[in-house]
Amino acid sequence: MASVESSENIRAELNEFISDSKSPVPVSPPNQQCPLIILYGQTHLGAPLHHIQLREIEAGREAPEFRACEVFLRGTIQGHVLFRMTIHNSSLRDCTLIDCTIYGGKIETSQLTDCRTRKKALGEHDTSLTIPLVSCCKIKGGSADYTEMFNSTSSILSSLKAP
Repeated sequence: MASVESSENIRAELNEFISDSKSPVPVSPPNQQCPLIILYGQTHLGAPLHHIQLREIEAGREAPEFRACEVFLRGTIQGHVLFRMTIHNSSLRDCTLIDCTIYGGKIETSQLTDCRTRKKALGEHDTSLTIPLVSCCKIKGGSADYTEMFNSTSSILSSLKAP
């Protein structure tokens, strides 16, 4: 005769399954239990709580912290979700980018969905590289114009122009 599992056991198994599943958000090391931060732009209606791709990211996690940010310029970010933002000459690592436009910069070990990478325009005193560098990333949809890619996988990329 099979025994009935307690609700705590079922909840523990479910949480273990969620944590082991392929989440679209990079998993942080266990010693860093900081909340998920979603930076978002290009919306005048407030935080995009009901967007389907963001709801998928939130599944099985505590409620994320939303911060409005239209443009990210010459910054460094790790482990965030960036949604509908314009990013200029920045360094991103272990991030999830959804529907973003990226000009120049460096993106490592991240996931890009429906994003566009472009050559950046040089500023008056800007001597950094104009061509975006994408390395060890998973890319789905979007386009990559004049972009250097290394060890990345892509699917459904609408255009790819080499530097």
